[in-house]
Amino acid sequence: MQLIVHDHAEADLERLFESNEEAVGYIDRVITLIDDTPALFDKLFSESYCRDYDQPIGLLGMECKRVAALWSADIRVMRLRLDEESALSLRILYCVRNEMQPNRTFIRKIYILAVADKSEGFDYQPDHPIMRRIQNDYAKIEY
Repeated sequence: MQLIVHDHAEADLERLFESNEEAVGYIDRVITLIDDTPALFDKLFSESYCRDYDQPIGLLGMECKRVAALWSADIRVMRLRLDEESALSLRILYCVRNEMQPNRTFIRKIYILAVADKSEGFDYQPDHPIMRRIQNDYAKIEY
């Protein structure tokens, strides 16, 4: 299993840090926790709601859902919403890949493609600039 934060998502976090340092710090801790916790990593592979207690996060509530506007175009992007008050308006958009290795086994990868803020006018319409960027980045990820 491997979690990869795309350069564009890193840039999103840096930009959002300027206006919401607390939320971005929380998201950074959640990303680290997901990367370090196989059971949590697995929850991102399906639509689900999960509420769990884990250190150093504390009570972690998250909801994973398909981005319907993209799935209808065979672009398999999910979104993660966190219950943390400081991060309520932020969405982590990601895709999941099962990549075959040379030994014919598979490795599961999650690519975080964007971190978007609904309070800044982000919506899930395919023509939104962040959604267009996600579609472009998704197309460049190799199987």
